[in-house]
Order: sequence, then structure tokens, then C-alpha cells
Amino acid sequence: MPEPIDWLWRHPESVRTHRGGCHCGRVRFEVAAPAKIRVHECNCSICSRLGYLHLIVPRSRFELIRGDDSLTTYRFHTRVARHTFCSVCGVKSYYVPRSHPEGISVNARCIDPGTVTEIVVRPFDGANWEAHVSELEPLPEREAGGATSMSVQFWFEFGSTYSYPAALRIEALARARGADVAWNPFLLGPIFREIGWNDSPFNLNPAKGRYMWRDLERICAKHEIPFRRPSRFPRNSLLAARVACSGADAPWLPEFVRSVFRANFAEDLDISDPAVIAGCLDALGESGGDRLQRAQSSESKQALRRQTQRAAEIGIFGAPAFVVGTELFWGHDRLEEALAWNRS
Repeated sequence: MPEPIDWLWRHPESVRTHRGGCHCGRVRFEVAAPAKIRVHECNCSICSRLGYLHLIVPRSRFELIRGDDSLTTYRFHTRVARHTFCSVCGVKSYYVPRSHPEGISVNARCIDPGTVTEIVVRPFDGANWEAHVSELEPLPEREAGGATSMSVQFWFEFGSTYSYPAALRIEALARARGADVAWNPFLLGPIFREIGWNDSPFNLNPAKGRYMWRDLERICAKHEIPFRRPSRFPRNSLLAARVACSGADAPWLPEFVRSVFRANFAEDLDISDPAVIAGCLDALGESGGDRLQRAQSSESKQALRRQTQRAAEIGIFGAPAFVVGTELFWGHDRLEEALAWNRS
């Protein structure tokens, strides 16, 4: 008799991290599973065409490292399953399955060689889905991901080094755990001045600064995030923060935030230059000129002041910070902990 899905949690010593992705490399993921994996081969209309081998795991065991902005989603029939394809090469490396909407199905064929020692394939009659879905084991309730969407407040500063990897990772990680992200730009300068600092602590303490730059290199390499040390640090982020505040709740905001961070920490561009910020907006289909004009309005300026004041009031002293309910988590290395707290 095959092992049930919760075999992963009854034998944690066997679990390892597998990496994989699409053909062109724009989509990359990590999944925690045993070296010997059991998968399902489905004969439904879409899986049979793709040759998909289903490794179904709780969302907490899956992390999208990069490529969220390269994915396109396809739904059909009941529209419960969310089929995600790389928009460049067309490969479907993972998706949210109809059978386990609280989990993730990873295409075992898209896992990199070297970590899987054996694949046990079990057929599943997806062509007659309703008659056979009960044959699939449920995910363990304690790691299924939950059905209720909660919110994680993400407080970031465009000039902050550790905010950079957090900004590029948080949306995909939160989505995989069924959480929403509230994007909250603010300024560290006023907060630092309140405690007597006139510069970044990484500049005030050269040894700490040297460590930070090397640490950031390691983090970006681990998560395959492009990085180039800025020729000037910190850069003035006032304009970018005003634009972000003026676009609160706008659908383009998350990608704008990521674009500005990439401009600063991957392309070494001056994010205080209106032309750079306008370029980030234009690339998203927004009118850079109009958005910059709106960001210079008294309403946008006051919104950023209130946002920064609110950050200080709730006890934020650095960036990035994550707030879940009344709990404050500081630093990129607390991102997963904040998301786990959100789920609890």
C-alpha cells in the first residue's frame, strides 16, 4: 500500500530541498520533499498533453524563488485549478491543483537532477475526475495552508539594502501561503534622526557595513536575485516613496516597487532621478510624467509623512519590517517567520 502524503511529516529526517523551474530559467522554485518521491500521472485533457507528473505538497513546503512576473495563469472548466505557465518558454513547472486547492502541485519532471533518488509513479484517472478524486490523499491539516487569507504588512525603504531581497520574494512566498501583502513604503531618515543618526548605520560603522555588503551578496546568490553594489549608498528614495504612496492599492504597485529596487541594487541607477522613476512607471504601462506630477502634490507628500510617522508609532526602527496583527518582525531573515506567524 502506498505511503500517504503525511509520510513527509512522520519522517522529517528524509526531507530535503529540491530545486527546479521552467526551461528558460525565468521561473525557479524550491520544494521540500523526500529523496524518494511518489507522484501521480494524470490522464486528463491537459495533463496528458503536458506529460505532467504531480508531486503534491502543502504550500508551506513550496517557495517560488523567482519568476512571479513571468507567469501567466490559465483556468478552464470549474476554474478551481490555477495552471501557471512561464510566459516565455511555456513550461508549467507548478500550479494550484483542483484536487488540493490548499496545496501546490510541482511537476516532478521540472526538478533539477541530483536530489531525487527515485520516482514512484502512480496512475490517476483524471479523465473521470469526479469518480476517482477520493483516491487522492488529503494534505495534513496542520500544514495545508489554511483557507482564510490574512494580511502581512510589508514596511520597506527603497534605499534599504535588506529590503531589496524581501521586496522581490515576499509576494510569491505570501501567495503560496494564502496571505495578502500590504505594501507600506516609508522613510528611514526621520526615524534615524530621532535616535541621533545622520547616516545609515552601515556607513557609521564601517565593519558592520562590510559585513552587510557581503551578507547581501550571499542572500542574493542564494535566491538567484541579481545584485550590483550601488556606487552610492544610501540613495535618496523620497521621490520613489512618494510615487508608491500615491499608488497605494494600485495593481501596478508591487511591480513598481520591485522595479525601483532592481534599478538601485541590480542596475546601479540613481533612483532620485525622475527619469529613472518615470522609466519604471512607463515600463508598466503607466504614464511616468503623470505619476510623477501626482507624487509631487501636497496630498502625496502628506501621505508619506503620515506613513513614516505611523511606522515610528508602531515601533519600526529599521527596514524591512513585517507586521502581522500586533506582532512586529524586523529584517529579511524574519520574512518566513512572519508568514508562518500569519498562518498560525
